[in-house]
Amino acid sequence: SPVERTERRINEVALPSAWPDYDFLLSGTVHWWPLAPPGSSDVIGNPGGLAVETVLERARAITERREPGRVSFVRHEVSGALSTMRPDRSGHVRAMAEDIRLTLRPHDQERLERLAELRKRKAVWEHERTHEQS
Repeated sequence: SPVERTERRINEVALPSAWPDYDFLLSGTVHWWPLAPPGSSDVIGNPGGLAVETVLERARAITERREPGRVSFVRHEVSGALSTMRPDRSGHVRAMAEDIRLTLRPHDQERLERLAELRKRKAVWEHERTHEQS
């Protein structure tokens, strides 16, 4: 019998951040082991799809609470969270992911950098103004 392929690449799957319209893009390799839930005779036609779904749910639980400007920190957090095999909700597969890449769309990254620069300039301007007034 053919050996079941138990890994699948995901590439730049959009996951929400805490900011509307700023998605994180997740790439990596999902690995899984099929499980037989107790008392189940269900046959899963696409265990890889189930594994990818559970990995994306785990990643989203983190990304949707994180600011997009912290993408490098969030990448390590997501990578750590996905590094262990965990069962999906139905108990049909255990899944994990490795080789995690978490990025932003280039335009979003540039926009965040411009906003950060503007905030810094404003802070300097306000500091200088306060200093001049005293």
